[in-house]
Amino acid sequence: MEKTDLSDIFAHNLFPQEKEKSGTEFFWWAYDDGTEAGAAIDVKSKKEICSKIFKNKEERIKFQQTIKAKNKKKFEFEKNKLMLKSGLPQFDLRANGIILKWQKAEIAKNGREHLFRMLEACGQDFKARAEVIKLISSLLSAYYFGYLTFNNIFSLAQPLKILCAPILACNVRDGAAETLESMVASVAVDTTEPFYGEMEYGKLFYNQPNCLPQNLKDRHTIDCAYIRLGKSKKKCFETLYPAQYRDTSAFINARFFAGNDLFQFQQRNPWASLVFYGISDSRLVVEPIRLDGKIFAKFVNGETWDVEAVHKLILYFVNWLHKNFKKGKLFPRLKAKLIFYDRLIEKHNRRRGSAKIRGLHKAWMEMQLLAVKDFSDFGTEFGCWTAEEGEQLTAEWTNLLLPDCCPYPQSAVMPEVHRVTIFPEHDCVTLFEKTLEAILNDKMNWKHFIYVPPKTDFLTEKAGAEIWGYIRDYQDRKAHQSIVTLQIREEIMRRLAKNFCPAECDWYDVIKYLRKKDLNYLHQSKTVRMPGIGEEEKTLILKVSQLDFLSDEAKSIFDAYICV
Repeated sequence: MEKTDLSDIFAHNLFPQEKEKSGTEFFWWAYDDGTEAGAAIDVKSKKEICSKIFKNKEERIKFQQTIKAKNKKKFEFEKNKLMLKSGLPQFDLRANGIILKWQKAEIAKNGREHLFRMLEACGQDFKARAEVIKLISSLLSAYYFGYLTFNNIFSLAQPLKILCAPILACNVRDGAAETLESMVASVAVDTTEPFYGEMEYGKLFYNQPNCLPQNLKDRHTIDCAYIRLGKSKKKCFETLYPAQYRDTSAFINARFFAGNDLFQFQQRNPWASLVFYGISDSRLVVEPIRLDGKIFAKFVNGETWDVEAVHKLILYFVNWLHKNFKKGKLFPRLKAKLIFYDRLIEKHNRRRGSAKIRGLHKAWMEMQLLAVKDFSDFGTEFGCWTAEEGEQLTAEWTNLLLPDCCPYPQSAVMPEVHRVTIFPEHDCVTLFEKTLEAILNDKMNWKHFIYVPPKTDFLTEKAGAEIWGYIRDYQDRKAHQSIVTLQIREEIMRRLAKNFCPAECDWYDVIKYLRKKDLNYLHQSKTVRMPGIGEEEKTLILKVSQLDFLSDEAKSIFDAYICV
């Protein structure tokens, strides 16, 4: 058998060499609101000829035809439709640095501890916890909304003009922005296709942070949240395209961005929960869920939670959802759950005096209730809490969203999360007196109270322990007399109440309502110049002679102090 000469084969072009590509490639992709984006690229030089955002498909097709008509030479014109790889199906636990199975026990333990810290960071009373759960459940519901809509599981009793994931708004309050941003950073997960370090020609790369702006100089959302088209293994084209948030959430400080920019951002990202801080109603596409900025402003930096610990727990929750959705495990139960929550909301709406939940807000509430239920089930499966504790948490979170809509399970006992509901407006006097009595009845606490003799001052650095309050004369100008008072700064009283108050409640409200009462032992003055400080502070000025609710032992200690 004769040997075949390979040179003859190539000489006769039996395997012709591939021609060098030339012409124009047009890459384009569609957003969830129907707008599209595209870029024309010169194939040979790998340079961007032009790029544009289109209002709709028709405008994009017309633009393609214009580009092709201007091409006088017979260049090839290729159209490449790209899919935006953003959303729960793209989620990859490994891309978020979670790979080792042995981390699970530690993440479950730390995640539980810091999750509860976050849920109670703005107060342990019913109102404060309800406000935080409203926010967290809205963020978690974003992982469901698009999935349920696209799979026709989510059915509405009445058609809506706009269907989107929850949009939340908070007025500008000192300190509230930092708290909201930390909570969103704890719960929001990146659901874009992971980037492993090498650019590829014609591939999209995503930069979609969950808190905007990223830089104080950013004046448009596209400056910090954008998509870029790959140019080579080393770089991307310089053009920035709008981001596409799906199945996740984002915090936006609206004061940095123009109104039209924010309006388009909401329209483009209907399957993401968006939390706006300082946005006007005219910039919102729908009536939002209103957050009470005063509650979130109460957050104290010294009593924070570990954002990363909570975030890792949420990553595993999203991974749990991703796997269950992929396997179809949650699919059969979702409709039944939504029907149940629909009836629960209707039961709430029929209750006299309740705030009615209708339309889009009803759809949001169904998603919020579904989210807290599944998160509780996940926590049980993941090892954060027992099955009984999970039932208790589900009942508590459900009642925080819809007060008194379902009973607490009798078998579950969780003192660390089960709170006694106290209404400071009605119980402020009892709460204050019981708390002060608990403080002063313990002899060990008296080292924290200093007696300041008349016409003298006291230097704080001479105290042997932290000072909680002062026993000193106070000149009552209206009564034209000097009275002995116990003076405790409001800030100190709120801190002490966390350890000595018999019930968990909001002590900002306790003190506010207490001042409205006509109490013989509470002086009407709200501020006093504190010893050793030199500046007036908000202070509770208590007339010692009128503190009749104290025990005889505590009264005798007062007498001993004054007689020294």
